[in-house]
Amino acid sequence: MALHKKYDDAFGNGDAVALAALYTDYGDFVTPHNGVKHGREAIAEHCAKIEFQFWHANNLVKTVDRVIAVGNEIRVLGRWSCTYQETASAPRDDEGHFVWVLVREGDTWKIRRDTASESNFHATN
Repeated sequence: MALHKKYDDAFGNGDAVALAALYTDYGDFVTPHNGVKHGREAIAEHCAKIEFQFWHANNLVKTVDRVIAVGNEIRVLGRWSCTYQETASAPRDDEGHFVWVLVREGDTWKIRRDTASESNFHATN
């Protein structure tokens, strides 16, 4: 899935703007602890400040388990894992599940809603 590769590349490069560009203009990024970020600008700001600057998130791995067509949308269900490195602390791993709701925008698929749950919120290794 091309979108999955672009997502991994943008996250791996710490590029919040490129990451947000994968969402629709009105897309939602839903996190367990930081609520809903609505729209590309809010998603880019959240990822830059929280994911990349505060948590220093890296080594994100998203595994797609299932893809389901529902009307004009595609639902992507899977698992994720990531390493976080808060300032002056040891790296910590976290994992959970995600659901993407994708819609067509022109000739490409975009994320309309990205919801994640987690298992070990920043639990110690």
